[in-house]
Amino acid sequence: MELTEDVKSRTRCNCTKRGDPRDQVEKRVNSIDEELPAWRALIRMGAREYTGWQFPEYLYREGDEISVLGQAWETLIRGTPKLTAFFA
Repeated sequence: MELTEDVKSRTRCNCTKRGDPRDQVEKRVNSIDEELPAWRALIRMGAREYTGWQFPEYLYREGDEISVLGQAWETLIRGTPKLTAFFA
């Protein structure tokens, strides 16, 4: 599967699971093509895209959101320790 199709598929799934209306899900998915040049530019500047990010937004609504947020933060910092400067 092409990367953009994978991102669209994940976005559709995540937006649906968080309860977005179908028309808003499709609007969000369709915006990915428009955003792609900006994302590519950010990645060329050193940004990191977590395509397999295991903490999509809908997870924060399904249980103990503070616990999930803490797990997400730890995972993010483990992968990119320099980000701790933004959380000081």
